Amino acid sequence: MSALLLAACAALGVSQAAANTPSGTENDLSVVRAVSGGAFFSPRSSSRLGSGLTRKLSTGFQVALEHLEEHPGCRSLFHGLSHEARESLSRVVYVPASGRQEQRFCSRGVSAFTEVGSSVTYVCRGFSRLAPAKAAMTLIHEALHHAGLPENPNHADMLNSAEINSLVSQSCSL
Repeated sequence: MSALLLAACAALGVSQAAANTPSGTENDLSVVRAVSGGAFFSPRSSSRLGSGLTRKLSTGFQVALEHLEEHPGCRSLFHGLSHEARESLSRVVYVPASGRQEQRFCSRGVSAFTEVGSSVTYVCRGFSRLAPAKAAMTLIHEALHHAGLPENPNHADMLNSAEINSLVSQSCSL
């Protein structure tokens, strides 16, 4: 943990354990902003994710929280589903995709996936290569499914994945 994060946590009365995330100035500043705004939120993840996925998940999660905080249109995506944005994002548990899931879903360019209403999101190995804004968009996209947003590329009345990504990108300025 960097000196910047340690000093900010001490000043805010937050324990080092509560703010224990991968260090780096950009990530530390995100954590300080999240901590100083109230309750500390961090992604709930499986220890099987590995360090690269865990770091990217943490970074993407903090960027997602910042954009949810800064952009009312982003939060309204969840309100339209009768859910609170930060809570929906924080209730998801992130686990690594299995070998079979990697072949079936991830090999088609998907970086994470879930089922509508599920609290589990499967993270593909390729997620670790996403830019922070793209990782945040992906986490918000999957949290919207957790909140009840369906996706169906073959149904005219439902959004497909690209349309959901576009909606998140525009509403959340990602």
